[in-house]
This record gives sequence, C-alpha cells and structure tokens, in this order.
Amino acid sequence: MCNQMEGWQIEGSKLIKYSGDETTVIIPDGVEEIGSSAFAENKKLTQAVVPASVHTIGYGAFANCTALSEVRITAVQYIRPYAF
Repeated sequence: MCNQMEGWQIEGSKLIKYSGDETTVIIPDGVEEIGSSAFAENKKLTQAVVPASVHTIGYGAFANCTALSEVRITAVQYIRPYAF
C-alpha cells in the first residue's frame, strides 16, 4: 500500500520520499523506517521531528540537506551510514 499525502510517499510503515516544501517536518506516527535518501538534497528543510515509532534511519536519508540545523530523535535504534 502506498500513501501519498501532501508530499509524503509512504509504503507500509516505510517513508520512501518526502517531496514537500515545508521547512519543518514532523514525520507521521506509525512510520517505522526512514528510507535511504528520503529527504536527500532538500535545501529548504531546517528541522525534522522523528517520532518514537521510527527505529531506523536509512543510508543518506538526510544527505546534503544543507539548511538542516535540528533533528529531534526519540527512540531510533539504527542510523545507517551517511544518514546526515
């Protein structure tokens, strides 16, 4: 199942891609994994809030997000290489 609500591409419990233009994002509850390159190259993103449901942040998930200055992480177990 694929859910594409306002820039969010979510398959099952995995966030595949965020294509919105918000500067602050709150990842939806129920997402368990942020996929590889999900936010990569997003030059507008300044803040991300990761809920407790997320256990994995994928490879390069936030790579080259040059404006990103704050990420609030609650209970992530795995952060893959080059996530930030």
